[in-house]
Amino acid sequence: MTVTPALELQLPGTPAFAGSTSASLLTETGNFPSGNNISIVVTLPDNVVFDSSVNGGSVTAYDNDGATRTEVTSGVSAVVQSDGAAGDNSVTYLVSINSGVSVDELEFDFDYALTACVPDGSELVITANIDGSGTPIEEGTASADSIVAPCESAIDGVVLSDEMTQDTFVTLASNFQEFNGGSPAPLGSVEYTIDPTVDVDAAGNPLMESSIDEITFDVVFGDGTGIDSVTVGGVAPDTFMGGVASFTFAGADLTALLSGPQNVEATADGAIAIETQTVSVENAIVNFNDTGPDLVATEPGATGSLDTIQREGQTFGVFDWNSGSPSGTISVYRVTGLTGPTDYTVTLTNAGSANGVYSGVATPNSNGEFVINSLNYGIPSIPAYIRADAEFVFEFAGDVDVDRLMARNGVISAFGDGSNDDSVLGAAPSSDDDNGPT
Repeated sequence: MTVTPALELQLPGTPAFAGSTSASLLTETGNFPSGNNISIVVTLPDNVVFDSSVNGGSVTAYDNDGATRTEVTSGVSAVVQSDGAAGDNSVTYLVSINSGVSVDELEFDFDYALTACVPDGSELVITANIDGSGTPIEEGTASADSIVAPCESAIDGVVLSDEMTQDTFVTLASNFQEFNGGSPAPLGSVEYTIDPTVDVDAAGNPLMESSIDEITFDVVFGDGTGIDSVTVGGVAPDTFMGGVASFTFAGADLTALLSGPQNVEATADGAIAIETQTVSVENAIVNFNDTGPDLVATEPGATGSLDTIQREGQTFGVFDWNSGSPSGTISVYRVTGLTGPTDYTVTLTNAGSANGVYSGVATPNSNGEFVINSLNYGIPSIPAYIRADAEFVFEFAGDVDVDRLMARNGVISAFGDGSNDDSVLGAAPSSDDDNGPT
């Protein structure tokens, strides 16, 4: 049976990841040639070695006559010609089959150990030739699936945002001091699982929870101002300072973390304004102990994005095909309806390294207009990008209108749809038009 070692193993370890197995070379038709000496080379997969030396007694001959597999106990002998010592990766046998003896299978038994993880595609290979002539038998080479599969992780973690089911807003009516869904607000979840098909020893035993001392990680807010507390699965952080909540899961808390998704929730202070920001899980570490097989001391845990906390307001977009290059087709946005300086955010997606939420202040001119373009949307901190999809949120309760004009080299190529209630097309949101607000 092929075993799948855990990536978490310290290879080579003490005790080493070691076991016993066998490999067979069968003829496709007929028998091995009798009355001849056959040179057979058994090469183990990369990073697999013999754990103890092999000898001629490690070779067993069989005659598969119909459905019966019978061991051939006389007329066959085997000796080791070269290699085959403990720590070697291959061995060359000389097998002699007397005239008239029927043998169509040779089985090679051996103990093995791993020095490192087996690379993808590395197989156990057996070659057979008539000794001295170089004439191949059964086309000379037989390959088998590796006795040891490539290593896989025995513990997997995942961080999920729940933005697809519930956005997390900070309400305009509360002067951005409360979450719209009440408090606490769900931001996503963290979950770890142990893979029972990954082995920590050659006997096929999986990783056990008892081999994990603890799992630690941080929930990191872009700006923790106005956030009163954060929990994961109801567990409070060890510390919460500077927008970073540091968690340690051990004992019963670790059992819960390994049993299903643990919800990440935040509570608003209720007296301090909360900024639009991203929230993520960072600095995750899984700490192992050494009560069983030799494991690495630590490995990186699961990291990723939780919800974006967005301050409420008038939302427009998503506007697609925005160019960040002066030589491209520039999108120019005309914003009207604002009565004074208004905070706004631009969320860029499909923009590569420029993906993110960026904040600015929209200050209308004497004509009541605020005009920006897709080079930086009036926010100098936006990194350079080629093309992006953009969504605007103006933190304002009144009627706002956003129209897009697209121009290249000073020539207008298109107008975007209107996006207020006076628009001919109306204000219904659309995933493939630029209507808004949403």
